[in-house]
Amino acid sequence: MRGLLIVNPQATTTTGNSADLVIRSLTGLVDLDVEHTRYRGHARELAAAARGDLVIVLGGDGAINEAVNGIMSRPGAGISGAAPLLAVIPGGGGNVFAQALGLPLDTAAAIARIRQDLETGRYRTIGLGLAGDRYFTFSAGLGMDAEVVREVERLRASGRRQSATLFAWAILRQYISGTDRRTPALTLERDGQPAISALFMTAITNRSPWTYVRGRAVLPARAAGADRDRPGITDGPFGSPNRLPGRRGLPGGDRSRKVPVRPARGSGGGVTSTSTPQRREQNVIDLTLN
Repeated sequence: MRGLLIVNPQATTTTGNSADLVIRSLTGLVDLDVEHTRYRGHARELAAAARGDLVIVLGGDGAINEAVNGIMSRPGAGISGAAPLLAVIPGGGGNVFAQALGLPLDTAAAIARIRQDLETGRYRTIGLGLAGDRYFTFSAGLGMDAEVVREVERLRASGRRQSATLFAWAILRQYISGTDRRTPALTLERDGQPAISALFMTAITNRSPWTYVRGRAVLPARAAGADRDRPGITDGPFGSPNRLPGRRGLPGGDRSRKVPVRPARGSGGGVTSTSTPQRREQNVIDLTLN
């Protein structure tokens, strides 16, 4: 098997020898090319151009999301066997995707899980969400949620290290003086239900929990699950969870501009995903749209 290892060297918990550990551990099973990301969007480009059967991401949720979008941009993506499988070695600060799927956070344990799954040929299929033309694995945030992430990224670019404290500071700053809560610009439209306007934050979750804080789950929309046809939605900031219909419009900022957010699959309807019934969770993922 041939594969590509995408390493984000700037990820919070990625160490210098992690890539070497992956290569040594998978020797004889996967012939790996190794690429390090150098700029925003690079992981997407690398995954889109990857040759082989497997893409392994060593990094955080941002690198994983980029790689997923790169894989899904390939010709025939969403058809089983037409695109590489995906495996994750958590290296970020939050690692929400890995934690939500029950994957090991320890580097060596995650690598061992990948090796076991490849040797036995076991993998899982997960559901994806689609916001405009971008896929997301566990959450898509609009309004204050996205503004907090932008502020954290700005602070990291200035030299600050990502941490729960940094996120808490960014949330407080945006809530008090950053986000315009007096004239909120978001409107939520759902099929067959009245529109909800005057929202300053909306989060669509494809997986529960929404995020983790110091290892503790935050559960604003408990119905969500990437392994089930049950996505969830939270409005404003912490509203009641609702079943997502087939199509949503979420205008933000310019009220004439709509960003449709919907489950990603080939022929409409709900999020589709089948999880292989095993006692433990697989770390090798097939991004197939049924």
